Amino acid sequence: MKTIMGIAAAALLAALGSVASAGIISIQEVGSDVVVTGSGSFDTTGLMTPSIDFPAPAHLIPDAAVVVLGGPSALGLEAYADVTGPAAWGPASELFFASSGTGLRFGVQGFRAPGGGRAFLFVPQDYVSGDFLSGTSTYSGQSFATLSLTEGTYVYTWGTGANADSLTVQIGDVQVVPLPPAAFMGLGLLGLIGLGRKLKRRRSA
Repeated sequence: MKTIMGIAAAALLAALGSVASAGIISIQEVGSDVVVTGSGSFDTTGLMTPSIDFPAPAHLIPDAAVVVLGGPSALGLEAYADVTGPAAWGPASELFFASSGTGLRFGVQGFRAPGGGRAFLFVPQDYVSGDFLSGTSTYSGQSFATLSLTEGTYVYTWGTGANADSLTVQIGDVQVVPLPPAAFMGLGLLGLIGLGRKLKRRRSA
């Protein structure tokens, strides 16, 4: 039994340890404003060498699934390619600029141009893979309707194996983010051990 427990514990730790620290961007209606908050650390290992974007302020483009959040910065954004995910969060092609923001700028773009455009992960210039980022942006006097945002959960992924990572954009009510399959496998093993212990106690009673 102890050997099985050791194997299961090791499997669980390995499963959880192999999961990158995925990021999340939450877009919510707060009173008469729309507030964007985000945080996470991103594994950029193996992604295509980034291009440097101009230092645009925080903004949204619904029909291209673009969001950049954070405070003012003189630095450009690094745009990493090879990201996959939804191409739009609403029909409007208008570029909406945030009224204010705090923290470091980062975000995502899901747009795919005709003929095979790429989605991008945006991080600050000279970003080091795995560094933690957090920021906010506020769109004063706006709503999901005026920004043409469709509520839902939009997941962007990249990388493989130990370098697999993701960024979830949640518009509207926050949903519970499920554990990855590897973690469920480890938890399932621990559950079987618990059942085995219970049966053993019954037999010895």
